[in-house]
Amino acid sequence: MNRSSFRRAFYIIICSISLYSCASFPVDSEGTLDRARGDELVVGISENKPWTQTSGTGRYSGIEVDLIEGFADTIDADVKWLHAPESVLAEKIKNGQLDLMIELAPESWTGLILGD
Repeated sequence: MNRSSFRRAFYIIICSISLYSCASFPVDSEGTLDRARGDELVVGISENKPWTQTSGTGRYSGIEVDLIEGFADTIDADVKWLHAPESVLAEKIKNGQLDLMIELAPESWTGLILGD
């Protein structure tokens, strides 16, 4: 095998390994999608207009609310909303009590990611 053929084979192998490793990322390690499909998607929400808005009657609106409801439709799930302060939502998602949370400020994510 000449040097050019070896180099080409090497790059093909490296690219194949790279593509294979991307195939499973991100992983839904908790099986949330499978559990929610055809059932219920539990979503934590805090208000931050125009992304999320509350009406005081249990109805929510906003850009992110529309995205979640559209996604839920694609998996035939009903959305169960939990309106709470960001600190409560962050704790609930860490404990597996929420499938998803929307409209958290960046500083809330820092504590959640770093495990405060």
